[in-house]
Amino acid sequence: MNKKDFSLKNSLLNLPIIDLSFLRCVAFSINAKLADIDANTENILNCIKRAEDLNCNIVAFQSLALTGNSCESLFLDSFFLDKALSALLSITEKTKTSNLLIFLGLPIKHEGNLYSAIAGIHKGDILFINALTPTKNTSKIFKRYSAEVTEIDLSCEKNVF
Repeated sequence: MNKKDFSLKNSLLNLPIIDLSFLRCVAFSINAKLADIDANTENILNCIKRAEDLNCNIVAFQSLALTGNSCESLFLDSFFLDKALSALLSITEKTKTSNLLIFLGLPIKHEGNLYSAIAGIHKGDILFINALTPTKNTSKIFKRYSAEVTEIDLSCEKNVF
């Protein structure tokens, strides 16, 4: 690659995405620390900053990125689930000036059922929280304590908050 090609590539990275008529997406698979929601939140926020620096539009994280994947009995602990939800709200607040559409995995308890879920966040709003369909690799704890997969309605009185 010559210098001219390199400078053209760098100048394209700095153009607003709308001028290029396509989306930039990035997927992060963080090394989530089991049950360390604070450290995982910090790691996620660092990744979001990196995605912004790369002028991305969409950023996705793996399922259960906030908590780690094999916390088993901790997923039944209300304090642990509340802390994960608080971390989601914190990330939502800290990214309210970001144009990124963020997909983030976390455990959610809704109407007495436990779900591995994905939250969609944009400009300080939680757009949705969707439960994931259990697969053969899904933790037994989620299979045992979850009901039919559903979208969790944030607009009704019976929501995750």
